[in-house]
Amino acid sequence: MDIEVLQIDLASAILNVESDDNIATRPRDKIIVFSLAQVADLSSLDTDTDTDTDADVNEATDQRELLLQPVIEKLQSQARSGEPVQTVSIDGAVKSPGTFPLTDGLTVHKLVAAAGGLKDNAYISSAELRKLYLSGASEVLSRYEEINLKSEIELAVTTRLGSRDHLNVRALSEWNPTDSVTLSGEMRFPGEYRIRKGEVVSDVIERAGGLTTMAFSKGAIFTRESVAALETSRAKEFSQSVIRNFASSQLTREDNRIGIAEVQSIAQILQDFEGVGRLLVNIDGALSGDNLADITLEDGDTLTIPNRTSTVTVVGEIRRPGTHSFQAGLDLEDYLGLSAGMTARADDKELYVVRADGSVFRPTKSWLRFDGAGTSLSPGDTIVVPIDTGYTDNLSLWREITQVIFNSTAGLASIVAATK
Repeated sequence: MDIEVLQIDLASAILNVESDDNIATRPRDKIIVFSLAQVADLSSLDTDTDTDTDADVNEATDQRELLLQPVIEKLQSQARSGEPVQTVSIDGAVKSPGTFPLTDGLTVHKLVAAAGGLKDNAYISSAELRKLYLSGASEVLSRYEEINLKSEIELAVTTRLGSRDHLNVRALSEWNPTDSVTLSGEMRFPGEYRIRKGEVVSDVIERAGGLTTMAFSKGAIFTRESVAALETSRAKEFSQSVIRNFASSQLTREDNRIGIAEVQSIAQILQDFEGVGRLLVNIDGALSGDNLADITLEDGDTLTIPNRTSTVTVVGEIRRPGTHSFQAGLDLEDYLGLSAGMTARADDKELYVVRADGSVFRPTKSWLRFDGAGTSLSPGDTIVVPIDTGYTDNLSLWREITQVIFNSTAGLASIVAATK
């Protein structure tokens, strides 16, 4: 009840009845026909429905493995001394890598065909073929051969395969036909641009025609998908850390002023956080030839160059939050004055400024208060005045002071009474 596997070209068998592929069938034969590796279901070509090409390819690959699984298991079980297992394998830049039956006269070209053909990023000048053999000391050793797939296909070179041979089809490392970045804002030709490996910011800006005369390069917004994913991941990790630290505090004598409901609320906010992935970029430096500022692009990057701005914004614990026209010569204290000054709840020691490029700086300060005089600002800056979390209004403050004095006086009176 051993099986034998034959590989045929179905199209050749149908189109040419005299072809060697048009073999005579016998009772109990089974013909296995694979679907195309590119499209698993032709209904997915319907233009009215969204399709996922990668999912289709994976489905076709899984179907091929599913169909071959009982065949491969049977070939492995019927292997015996003097009759090695009749299987070969292939991986790398092919559409359906995996293990396939070793048919009579199987060549490299036929194995590639069985694996659905080459991907468009395959390096056909050199593939690696591994063969196993027994040494004189009865040890299983490997030897490697370089195979020119172009010769196998175009020149009909027939490199025959043996038991457990493995073919690795190398992929071109710089092949990225769909990698792209999106440019928007004040560029002559904004849009989506395909990029090559190693391309930098200045290259793609030049391809987009450069910046317009209204471009505000200092306010450039550059985002990266990998950074956004990292930010999201870090937020989730911090969420778990918050819960873990709170749980640990319940086992100690720490004074917890918040309950589990508040902790869970904070943790949920962190769990739901989605990173933006903004990177600080120096567009002027990149365009002027600064190699450190000219960062390398990745697939999915976005660059937005806003319109020129001439404003300074003040937000937070300020009496009249708003945006003011930028005026040369005015410092941070002047803009706070234009917003009617800080409220009583403002924490002037933690005041900071967000630059137009996303960077943050804090003005110099003494141990008593910040020193905003002489701190120059630039167009597009935002002054942020945070709230003082330890703020106590005068009434509450005097109530606490009175309570302290009363407690101290009562204690002193009791001591005096006790000494009489």
